[in-house]
This record gives sequence, C-alpha cells and structure tokens, in this order.
Amino acid sequence: MPLMLEIPDEAAEAMRIPREEVGAELRKEMAIALYARGAFSAGKAAEFAGIGRLAFEQLLCERRVVRPFSIEELDRDLAWAETHA
Repeated sequence: MPLMLEIPDEAAEAMRIPREEVGAELRKEMAIALYARGAFSAGKAAEFAGIGRLAFEQLLCERRVVRPFSIEELDRDLAWAETHA
C-alpha cells in the first residue's frame, strides 16, 4: 500500500521549485536523507528517487554525502573488480 505525504500548498510554493517538479525533487531529497541514515541502500534510494543508479551517485557527490561502506562491501566490490578487469 503506497504511503502518501501531504505537502501544504504554502510549503510547496515556498520551495521556489516549479510546481510540477516538487514531487520529484522531494523524492530525491528523501532518498538522499534516508540513504545517508543507512535506511536505504544506494540502489533502493535511486529507485525511490525515480532516477538511475549513476544519477543518484552523482547527486551524492554533488551533496558531498558520506557513503556508508563496510569492509564486507569493499571486499565484495574488489572481488568483482578482479573478475571483471
């Protein structure tokens, strides 16, 4: 069941974002915040934001978001890189 978030008109207008872009921008902001808290993986955050993984990674770079990255994830990524080099 989808969860609906109600944004008051005054708040939407105060954002200085074109009305038709407010929903998409809020989804991106929420995805970034939830990823930074560790509530979402990068893939799930990108999906929630409605953008591709590469575009989401770019947003994280632009916002200078520290990425939670465990030793296990590093080992997995290094193993993958070795087999795909």
